[in-house]
Amino acid sequence: MLGIRAEADTSNERLAKLIRNAEKDKIPVMGIVGAQEVESNSVSIRTRASGELGVISVSEVIERMKGAIVNFGNF
Repeated sequence: MLGIRAEADTSNERLAKLIRNAEKDKIPVMGIVGAQEVESNSVSIRTRASGELGVISVSEVIERMKGAIVNFGNF
């Protein structure tokens, strides 16, 4: 069984502030989901190691997370 810790920030803060707060808190992987991502069943991903990775399908995000957990590597 694999597991990850996740939190959702549903506050009314601006996106830029939410990203800045996550970077300040040293969050390793951020998934940003807005109306476009919901429509396309995808997630916009940012990592501390690589920065903006772009919009990725939900199924690919799951596979990358599994790989990172199993291999103790970066997303």
